[in-house]
Amino acid sequence: MKVRYRILIFAALSLLGCRNAAGSFPLFTTGQSETDRNLRILMETLNGTETPEGRFILINRIAQILRGENRITLDLFLQHVSFLYPNDPFNAYYLFLRAQNCETLKNHGAAQIHYMRILKEYPELTLDGLSLFDRALERCLALTVGADARIDLYQTALPRIRIPENRSELYYRLAKAYEEKKEWSSALEAYEKFLESPHVVIHDDTNAYSSAAKKVGLSKFNRVDWAYDDLNRLVADIKYAIRTRNSRLLQRCQSQALFFANSWAQDEVEAENSFRFGMGTIIQRQNIRYAAALDPISNEREAYLETWNWQFQVGKWYFYFSKIDYPADPELNGKWEWAGIYFGDKHFESTADAS
Repeated sequence: MKVRYRILIFAALSLLGCRNAAGSFPLFTTGQSETDRNLRILMETLNGTETPEGRFILINRIAQILRGENRITLDLFLQHVSFLYPNDPFNAYYLFLRAQNCETLKNHGAAQIHYMRILKEYPELTLDGLSLFDRALERCLALTVGADARIDLYQTALPRIRIPENRSELYYRLAKAYEEKKEWSSALEAYEKFLESPHVVIHDDTNAYSSAAKKVGLSKFNRVDWAYDDLNRLVADIKYAIRTRNSRLLQRCQSQALFFANSWAQDEVEAENSFRFGMGTIIQRQNIRYAAALDPISNEREAYLETWNWQFQVGKWYFYFSKIDYPADPELNGKWEWAGIYFGDKHFESTADAS
């Protein structure tokens, strides 16, 4: 078996086109006699291999052996490879192997540095159909914690992201990082870039699009006169407007920043002006009713008021109120607004008494 292994190595040597020594590799040993003999054969072959493709095969095999025996030696070996062949087209991959190795050794700081170097210093490299850039970005994102470091990472990666959906998600992450640093203008610019792709889904934030749209929408107003400090006062004014058929007051209570009107199953879509102004005409003609109390599903950040008898396509409407999330303006942040309407019954019953 040992003889056969050596024959295969020397056969590979002839196929890889090795002539004169291209570099000098010391013997990176493991302390295991048989393993070190195999490493010696591979490194002697590597010393005489001139083509990057040939070196790639041998370096991968050596790395595989060292990975199972001594990961510190593996790092030294890969470092020596990059030093000896600074223009090798596979250097980004060898650096990726170093980064993976550092992660295994729990040296996350070094791993992050290596991944960032791949993103900043090396051209794109695709191996086995996978982008090395994308793989390095994924790992770097997992290791990066501070807002400053994440901003640097996102700004480095954005110009090279090819898939529009991935670029949009990074803009959302960039905006959140800027928010952490209270750099509101930069956050809003990033949110606007994110909103250019309306169908992007942020898996850990299902309300990402509507939240970003609301913040960008609010930024366009010099004065927000529809927000209330007290939810009860807002609801009382709306009930009064319905009861007295005061269309002007009802319109004044509506949010001017992305007021929506849709079913429970739909994403929040901004209501057309014709609908918003048409509500005033409806309450003047119809005897609209409303629940005496807010719906039981209401909480400290969201509230719902059941109304009915609209004699529209759907007769029951739930008025939706929410606390404004806009830390860029501390005076506005945390106030309540009538943000939209949900049409139809919920999937569960409300116990509120009707007035």
